[in-house]
Amino acid sequence: MLARGVSFICIAALALLGGLAVGCGAAGPAPAPTAAPGEGKPVAFDSLDRGDSTIAGLDAATLRSTASAVFVAGSPAEAAQFAAWLTASGAARLEAVDWNAAWVVALFRGRVGSSGYGITVRSVGQVPGELRLTAQLTDPAPDQNVLTVESYPYDVILVPRQGLEVASATTWSAYDGEGMLIAQNRVP
Repeated sequence: MLARGVSFICIAALALLGGLAVGCGAAGPAPAPTAAPGEGKPVAFDSLDRGDSTIAGLDAATLRSTASAVFVAGSPAEAAQFAAWLTASGAARLEAVDWNAAWVVALFRGRVGSSGYGITVRSVGQVPGELRLTAQLTDPAPDQNVLTVESYPYDVILVPRQGLEVASATTWSAYDGEGMLIAQNRVP
């Protein structure tokens, strides 16, 4: 699905954001900018926010979606569609973004039924026509105490525009550590 502003394609379902969500969690240090073989030229990135949003005010399609999604924002208006999901510190960092210098990329794992799940962007690489994010997905340990709550783990990163070859139809793809495609978005 391609729309004005932020658009995204989910692998299993399309989910549209709407309303407010309460975010919790904190961004950790950004991983080193390395790309595994096959990921292309390594691209540096910085962590903006990482957390686990709860579901407040979301539409029915989002509530049913367990699919991962990647959002790419090149302006404050585009980022506004996912800004409500961020922590307070993440939202403040988002407001301070130099949009001429960076893309903001938000990777959502999809709906999960308890605490203890996570998603972290580990690397970004570029090949012709595509930017590839590799993400680590974490699950709670079998013996871990968890809260029963529907939530949406996410990781938001800043990708510098300088040195990127972003054409009129660049694909931003997210893969798990096994190389499986988990989300994709085409940005005009």
